[in-house]
Amino acid sequence: MDDDTTVSRGEHSLNGDWSAQLDQLQARLLAAGEGWLVWCAAHGVDPLGSDVDELERAALALRDRGGSAQEVLDLLDQVGSTTGMWRTSEWLHLRRTILTRAGAPPMTVQEFIKVPGGVLRTHGRASCAGPEPCPIHRPSGHPLRMAPMAWRADVGLLERICQHGVHHPDTDALAHLRRNDADLDVAELARHHCDGCCREAK
Repeated sequence: MDDDTTVSRGEHSLNGDWSAQLDQLQARLLAAGEGWLVWCAAHGVDPLGSDVDELERAALALRDRGGSAQEVLDLLDQVGSTTGMWRTSEWLHLRRTILTRAGAPPMTVQEFIKVPGGVLRTHGRASCAGPEPCPIHRPSGHPLRMAPMAWRADVGLLERICQHGVHHPDTDALAHLRRNDADLDVAELARHHCDGCCREAK
C-alpha cells in the first residue's frame, strides 16, 4: 500500500512538472506571436503573408534589442508554424543559422525593469556600451530623463510619464529607432498629446 502511494504521488508530481512546462511553452510562444504582430504593424508587413526575409529582419531586430537565444528561436518557430514557412528550406536554413551568423553581436545578458503595468525586459548594463545615449542606462540630458518609464507594447516604444500624467515618447528611444530602423516612420511614433514637458527649455 505504501509503495503504491509513493508511486502515485511520484506520477502526480511528474504530471505536474509536465503541465508547468507546457504552460511555460505556451506562454513563450504567445509572447513570440504578439511580438511578431507588433513588428509587422510597425513595418507594414502582413503577418500571415510574410516571407523568410521579413522574418529574418524581425529576428535580428529582436536579437539586437537584447532578446535571448530562446526568444529568437521561439519567434522563428511560432511564425514558421502559423504561416507554413516551416515547410521551406529557406526557413530551415534560417532556423539553423540565426544564432551563429558571422559578425552578429552575441546575445546579451538581460535586465528586468518595473514599469507601470508590468516588467520591461532589456539588455544588461554590462553590455550597454557605445557613444550613443541609452534610454535605460545612460539617458541624454532631455527634460524627462528622470521621469517614470512606460512601455507601449503595441508599437514597441519606451515612453516617459511627466508630472501631469502625460505619456511622452522617450527622446533617446526615438533616436535609437531613427539610427537602427530606416523602414520605421519614427515621426509618426513621436506624435503625441504633448503638454510641453518633453521640450527643451528655451
